Amino acid sequence: MAQLSRVATVYSWDVNASVAGTARVNVNAATAEQLLTVLFDAGVEDPWQVAVNMADFVDADFQMSTVHRVSTERLLDSEGPLGSWTWMAGNPGAYRSGEPGAAALSWSPAISAGTYGVLARGLEGAPVGDVTIAGQLMPSVWSGDSLGTLTFAGGAGVTVTIACPHEPAGACAFRGFELVPEETLPGQGTLVRGIEGLRINELMVDPRLALEAATATFDPQGSDWSCQPLSGLCTNSGVGQARWVWVSSVVAPGRYYIRVYGQETAQVVGQVRVETTTVLLSHGQTHPAPIKSRVPALPFGFDAIFMKLAPSFAIWRLMSCASGRESTRIRRSR
Repeated sequence: MAQLSRVATVYSWDVNASVAGTARVNVNAATAEQLLTVLFDAGVEDPWQVAVNMADFVDADFQMSTVHRVSTERLLDSEGPLGSWTWMAGNPGAYRSGEPGAAALSWSPAISAGTYGVLARGLEGAPVGDVTIAGQLMPSVWSGDSLGTLTFAGGAGVTVTIACPHEPAGACAFRGFELVPEETLPGQGTLVRGIEGLRINELMVDPRLALEAATATFDPQGSDWSCQPLSGLCTNSGVGQARWVWVSSVVAPGRYYIRVYGQETAQVVGQVRVETTTVLLSHGQTHPAPIKSRVPALPFGFDAIFMKLAPSFAIWRLMSCASGRESTRIRRSR
């Protein structure tokens, strides 16, 4: 007790401020608007939704907290190489960095005059890099990080440069910015509501079945299709259609949608036919026409063939196990 009295007395006190010198916010008593400011400055992903959820979690009433989301995105599209950075298509697409120390990305977006809170936008799990905007350097920026409040004069006079100090090449990713105006009109923007309660009406299992290409019976049918036994990958370097047959005893009778997978995003799978509908599909896309899982000639439990391929497979094929009649076709053309 004697040792404690040397550092703690009734006269001891400390400023109730953050490390940046700003007043601390009591999250158990703050409103959603107060929390939004703190969360935005901290670079929290989707600070609007997090703010209203936090406010509703601690308040005593059952009225949903609300804030208005007013923001404008300035996102890059494929504009060719920017410095050593190159565009990588995807959902979403982004510019990827070159080798560490190579030429920085340089971009001059058109931003209307005004004062904005600025959020960096990249890809989840990847750094953006060292960002310089409006003459201010922000090192080690990640997607969703706040770049502070900046004032722009308007026009295309804003220059953004981004350098990536990380290895290997492609480690950094950048898509653009989200701009939140400092001054907004009452009721402007999108209303974001909190959550006061959650009611679960139904629980169900994931109603999907995934089948690997290696488990199918493959028939090239004289086409240029070929399958590699070790990798499980099937490819077509020319033309023609082939057949892959799976038999499943676990799918109940009904109508199902089929999703096809290749090796990577945006890779073309081929012309996929379900019943009489033929659609050109790429990796991860779903055919718009449902397929029936019931084959009357077979007993229950053995009347369905339904598949979803793993990402390592470039194409799929469906066939009726009762009659041998092809119900889905995929072909590759020049």
